[in-house]
Amino acid sequence: MEKNADWRQLGALVNGVVAQLEERRRVQQRFVAEAHAEIAVRATLASKPVARLVSAGQLELPLFMTIQPPASSVQI
Repeated sequence: MEKNADWRQLGALVNGVVAQLEERRRVQQRFVAEAHAEIAVRATLASKPVARLVSAGQLELPLFMTIQPPASSVQI
């Protein structure tokens, strides 16, 4: 009986790690999607005539360059 309990504990641990890895993957995918959206917006704005009047020094850092990727929360 004790051996079955050990296997159940190990299974629960593995399932927990898998869930953490899946969550991390979802967060990273969201981060990448937001960065791509920001790039698209900046590219669209840069193609507008008004945006060309602003010098590069006056533009703030693009959002995707200021966002930090998610910290590693998975500890094995």
